Amino acid sequence: MKPFKLILALALVLTITLISSCSKDDDPILSRLELLTQKPWKLKSTTIVGIGTSPPESYSADDIHTFNTDGTYVFDEGPTKEDSSDPQTVNGKWEFAEAETIIKLSYGGLTLNQEIVELTSTTLKVKFNFIFDLEETFGH
Repeated sequence: MKPFKLILALALVLTITLISSCSKDDDPILSRLELLTQKPWKLKSTTIVGIGTSPPESYSADDIHTFNTDGTYVFDEGPTKEDSSDPQTVNGKWEFAEAETIIKLSYGGLTLNQEIVELTSTTLKVKFNFIFDLEETFGH
């Protein structure tokens, strides 16, 4: 009788293990395109490489950066503008370069290549040179 109970206990443990490993709570694996375009991004911090990190100015903290799947980009000033004469939105284009490690962003007559340092469902961190080497971290 003991071997039967042991086999039954092992079968129960194996069944529970299989059911829990098939949980639907697992996060889906998203492509870089899906991660970048799933939601608009807001600036969380700017780092001048080698000097330090600071939070965005109040007028930049509510700016919205939207990357669309069709390669279009929209920059929206949000409710607070640095200069009231600036347009509310600026449209541009974006594309991945170098095996999706670079975001090539073109808008307002400017083209900026941003190296992707980190891209997850909640964080976009890019590095680029604009007078200084800068890193910007965005979130949703």
